[in-house]
Amino acid sequence: MQPAGSGPDDVLTYLAPSLAKHTGCTLIDIHPGRGLWSSKLHELIKPRTHILAEPYLEEYLPHLQPLLDRPGSRYCLVDWADKHLWKPQRYKEHGLLQNFHSGQDITTTTKNRNDSLLITANMAVPALPKRFGASSTSARSHRKLLDYAMDIKKSSGFQADGPVRLLMWLPMSEQARILPRSVEQRNQTAFHLEATCLLEQIVIGKRLQKPKYHLKDPSIELESRRRVPERMRTESVYIPPIQRGKLERPVHVSSGSVSGSVIYGLDKVNHRRTPDWLDELQSLRMRFRDRDFGQFTNALENDEKTEEPKSSKHHHKTLSPEYQRMMTLERHLKTLGNRRDKAKELLKEQSIIESLASAAHNDESSDAVQRAARTQELNERRNAFRTRLDAMPKLTRMQFDLSSDDRKALSMNPPLLMWDRRKADPIVAGKEDFEPQKELCLLDIEPRHPYPYSMISSQATYFELIASTLLRRSSQKLSALDQIAPGAVQALAPKVPTLWGLAQGWEQKMGDLRVRCITADMIYQLAVAWDQWSFKPDPADILAKFGDRDE
Repeated sequence: MQPAGSGPDDVLTYLAPSLAKHTGCTLIDIHPGRGLWSSKLHELIKPRTHILAEPYLEEYLPHLQPLLDRPGSRYCLVDWADKHLWKPQRYKEHGLLQNFHSGQDITTTTKNRNDSLLITANMAVPALPKRFGASSTSARSHRKLLDYAMDIKKSSGFQADGPVRLLMWLPMSEQARILPRSVEQRNQTAFHLEATCLLEQIVIGKRLQKPKYHLKDPSIELESRRRVPERMRTESVYIPPIQRGKLERPVHVSSGSVSGSVIYGLDKVNHRRTPDWLDELQSLRMRFRDRDFGQFTNALENDEKTEEPKSSKHHHKTLSPEYQRMMTLERHLKTLGNRRDKAKELLKEQSIIESLASAAHNDESSDAVQRAARTQELNERRNAFRTRLDAMPKLTRMQFDLSSDDRKALSMNPPLLMWDRRKADPIVAGKEDFEPQKELCLLDIEPRHPYPYSMISSQATYFELIASTLLRRSSQKLSALDQIAPGAVQALAPKVPTLWGLAQGWEQKMGDLRVRCITADMIYQLAVAWDQWSFKPDPADILAKFGDRDE
């Protein structure tokens, strides 16, 4: 799968300023496929060595051979199995990375980025006859990115000589889990990339993968988009509007801005990310209006005077399948709208409670009567609010929880999700821009340097264990820490003040706190507090019980 036509030129023009520092580098090109992207990138950065690492030569050698046969070619080809393509020692053994260290013989900590090495990888390889031991595209891409993040932490692998940049092509179906737009989609891979990398989406397909269960509040998505033009001006980035999709174009809103928290001023904007079946409903409405089908089977002539005749006149008739489907979708739409409206109303009440809780938390007034009155008002609102939450239907409560967490994620400084931190909108490309035709996305991944979390061995063990435990499911709660060691929440949560902010001012039990908005800083503080805990389990016992989560 390769960008075709003018696609590579547009992308590389956008990337050219940041790629200038890699001129004359060693370029490792994993799964180059037909070599279209490879040749364009080669022309731009003029690498001293361009390693084409393609295990499927029987498919792609005819396309790559012209590159190898060019006069003075700096290309070289290896056809190792996929498991060897990400191991720098293999390249060193074959004399392809002559100045590269394995990491064990480095006597001082590397302080500079390793711009003499650049990796580009195509993880959207079309389906080929499966080899023994090969994994799916999804599992392979997530595993490689997780390994990449772990190498940054340990200064190992390709990161042994300093942080190394990665350009990775992925199917659009995978980008939502790696660069999520909602906390519902945030998983362990996304968390570790947030902790270790600066990630920008350079190319995006025209069709986004929508959340599986619930939709992101449209006002939150609008606020995220509203912030992008200022970042683009700061970074001097410009993308012609014709290359942006509907979700990537700047938003101009006359009222409603956010300072510290989101965003009820945008409520008047009539914009919704709609469920997949809405197109079907709109089509059915138009067909019904145009008399393409009637309310009853074989009864179009009965619908000439009215589109919706009274059922009492036609009790002996059978409703047509199209009409039944249309009414079912209408009910779904009404239910979804009611659910969103109730969640929206509760979000406003929650915002008031948060403000009262924050004021009470920071209150240094000496007037005991006023403090008692404010505390009483806060407790009354909390209790009434929790009563309303407990009485809500399950799906409405889940919609509220998601909207609340997405709002909190965007309100953080910096925003929690890497998508909400983007410096610029991505270039939009359709499947016609690729060969074969399939929509892809391009991620530009640079390690955070220096890595911000310095930990001793035991703290690193706790960090990985806490992260994997809390982020196992998007609905996980802080009480999951007690699965590792009973009493952990009660002992450790008070030592991490930033967790109070996640409590939203109305959570009464810290163990009930949803943790899909937990940050790497919070988990780092938990790991340090855990290491200082008098009743902490021995790291060896943890590894024996849970295994090494890095593997």
